[in-house]
Amino acid sequence: MNAAEEISLPAADKRPVRSTALLALFTALGTAFLYMTALLPTGRLVLIFSAALAVAVVNRETSEKEAAISFFLIFILSIIFVPSKLSVLIFGSYLGHFPILKTIMAKHWSSFWTSFLLRLLLFNLTMGGLFFLSRSLFFGESLPSNSFILILPVLQIVFIALEIALPMAMTIYEEHIRKHLLFR
Repeated sequence: MNAAEEISLPAADKRPVRSTALLALFTALGTAFLYMTALLPTGRLVLIFSAALAVAVVNRETSEKEAAISFFLIFILSIIFVPSKLSVLIFGSYLGHFPILKTIMAKHWSSFWTSFLLRLLLFNLTMGGLFFLSRSLFFGESLPSNSFILILPVLQIVFIALEIALPMAMTIYEEHIRKHLLFR
């Protein structure tokens, strides 16, 4: 038996190593995307969405449990290292766990509209809570109290764009990117 045969792992033992490596890689990538929101003056929402895509890839390649671990690690690391906390709060309040939530809801509710309306309700509740939290922490009384009503239609457009963009991005990943990566 040569040295290469001695150190190679059986196929069943490579799965935990592969999933741990994926988890670490995409957690670092998601954290880097959130850090870039503090550095770049524009495109912050796209970078936050890109960090959520890192969670979606972990969800697709491993399991919901490891995707949840990735989400929490990205969130905690970003709270520690990212100077712009509002971007981290947007990621943590909804966009970060959206891929996991969408997968779980698709498994439990066969009706598209039931799942869609529940996600819309959760999105509006979390964004409303985030708005009032950020208003009290960051803006003070400079924003009028009824300004959330003015932002609400824009939030609905953002939600629908998110609902469309995530499946499109995952299709691009599965059809064009995944085949070039080593962890298949």
